[in-house]
Amino acid sequence: MIHQIEIENFYSIRDRQVLNLRLADNAPRLQRFRQSNSRPGVRLPTVVAVFGANASGKSTVLRALTSTVFFVLHSFDLNADERFWSIQPFMGSLYRRAPTRLAVEFDAGWLGGRQHLYRYELHLEHDGEGRGASRVSYEALHYAPEARMRRLFERKNDQVLVGREFELRPKDPRLSIIRPNSSVVSTLAKLNHQIALAIWQDLASMQSNLWGVNRAQTGIEQLYSFTRMIRNCSIG
Repeated sequence: MIHQIEIENFYSIRDRQVLNLRLADNAPRLQRFRQSNSRPGVRLPTVVAVFGANASGKSTVLRALTSTVFFVLHSFDLNADERFWSIQPFMGSLYRRAPTRLAVEFDAGWLGGRQHLYRYELHLEHDGEGRGASRVSYEALHYAPEARMRRLFERKNDQVLVGREFELRPKDPRLSIIRPNSSVVSTLAKLNHQIALAIWQDLASMQSNLWGVNRAQTGIEQLYSFTRMIRNCSIG
């Protein structure tokens, strides 16, 4: 379950915006609100709707989430000098060269089968020419086995630091293969690192009709399967 999304300098969103999905303590006890898998005292909505006028940025919020996932999954497939075109900055003169910053906090069971709170953060640089993000300046995955976050990996430009739980030696030769325009997870999953591969497989199951700047074309059979899935989730 998603706890929080942070977006800064991404398409029509200029300044840092935080979408906190955690419910207040005095929110009503409704069936559509469920306890976090990692935080017993935190309740989260099972369905979130974004309302607003046309061109008010509703799709931008969804695109930030799907573009982040797409980068984690598929950036290794880019050529060495290729831009990540689906992440663009706000097109004001002061922001075209500023980094895009995206972060997501969520529940997952990637370590030992137990559910923990994770935080993934990504900063991507731009050259001001509007051709998409050119390189990663910061990337990190932390998790909270208890109250405080602990590092699984943290990358600052070309330096990648790894925590013990990530099961990778600090000087593992696979770390040197990570290119400036590809994610740690996308690279290591291709190189058969087991935790990165588990993350990749989990994220690859995400379904959306919005990837990059285009909407996916969904067939009628897929719509029927979505309807059945939603009905089953509502019953469960």
